[in-house]
Amino acid sequence: MWMTSLEEDNMQTKTSVARPAQVPQVPQAIRSEQAVLGALLIDPEAILAVSGTLRPEHFYLQKHRWIYEAALALHQRGEPLDYLTICTELDRRGQIEQVGGGAFVLELIGITPSAINVESYAAEVMDSAMRRAMLDVATKVAQLAYDGEQSIATALDEIERRLLQLRQGQDADLRKFDVLAADSWSELQAARAGERVLMASGYSDLDMLIGGFGKTDLWVVAARPGIGKSALLVNIATLCAIRGVRVGMFSLEMSAAQVFERTLVNQGYATALELRSGKVHPEHWQKVADGFGIHADLPIWVDDTASLSIQALRSKALRLQLQHGVDLLCVDYIQLLTAEGGFQRNRQQEIGQVTRGLKALAKDLRCPIIAAAQLNRNAEGARPTLADLREAGDIENDADGVIFINRERECAAGTVCPADLIVAKHRHGQTGTVSVGWIGDRMAFVPKVRERER
Repeated sequence: MWMTSLEEDNMQTKTSVARPAQVPQVPQAIRSEQAVLGALLIDPEAILAVSGTLRPEHFYLQKHRWIYEAALALHQRGEPLDYLTICTELDRRGQIEQVGGGAFVLELIGITPSAINVESYAAEVMDSAMRRAMLDVATKVAQLAYDGEQSIATALDEIERRLLQLRQGQDADLRKFDVLAADSWSELQAARAGERVLMASGYSDLDMLIGGFGKTDLWVVAARPGIGKSALLVNIATLCAIRGVRVGMFSLEMSAAQVFERTLVNQGYATALELRSGKVHPEHWQKVADGFGIHADLPIWVDDTASLSIQALRSKALRLQLQHGVDLLCVDYIQLLTAEGGFQRNRQQEIGQVTRGLKALAKDLRCPIIAAAQLNRNAEGARPTLADLREAGDIENDADGVIFINRERECAAGTVCPADLIVAKHRHGQTGTVSVGWIGDRMAFVPKVRERER
């Protein structure tokens, strides 16, 4: 009796299950892989439900990967997806005979009962792929444990990075253009549908200029001491958290309690003096209590370790991502961070290692990082330029965007003083200046519209 290609594939799977217990079967979902492909051939619209999450590398059998890649290619070119077009595309790629010919593709349609459950089939395929990836990570962990030349800190950092990749579904460091095209196409469709791809800062004029913060961007907010770089970071973190954005903040200068109090002050629930002295007017107590209740629920995590290396910050950030998830990371500020080797080398080189580490972290976390930086003395009393950053290592080179804060130091209590946010560098778009207001007793920068309303 002759067996079909599908029966041979499934018989091999059953045979592998019958192996001795000491040889566990590699996680796989052959039938679900076949069902996904069959569903796409039965209902071409089914690819819309899976193309955003299911990738060719999730398939265990190579021939299933090739068929799925062909389906994705047809979909991205806007061509019909059916038995004939799939076979033509596979033939064009020189893979039709290797997958088992047109007969194998036809069999996929026959064994799939319906396309309705395509998302469930895809979930089973991805689950098996994730388990195989877990085995790969476990093997790497064992290798690191046996490698006596690697420091424990370096080994743990690599383990955390690989675990984060699993969480994010990044099974490989190398990704082919077809995968990148699928990801970019999904983001483009989301943006077209009105979904925000870039993260809004909360300052409408700034968002109109830069579009928002990209997922792997490193943005630097720079100013002389006392001008408000920490205030702007806390302002952005607060405005984002109010929208539900999960924010991690590394505050090397302020304590965690001070960061929390700053969020209350900049949103107008209390003044800094009231919180420090406890002398709150009786009529204001309810407002302050409301602020405490609202801000207690904000998704902001603060680490106020005073002396922190970029390596330690990276480990803490990766753990935060694994435990809670993080959409935005704020660092206050760059020059307070140290790098491996410390001052044994040139300080400028050390700052360069810090900024490169921050950029690499943004890519690994797939979330924007906004880091404050202190300008050199030449910027005092003058409009800051990128030249004022050049003595601070490679900050200008590594950053995707640089925002300078420019305002007068003196600002009378109870008034809104003019200030500028100068976008001096934007790797992915235009530069320019955004006018905002500075309220000193609230330690807050306010959008121009709120300045007019005040």
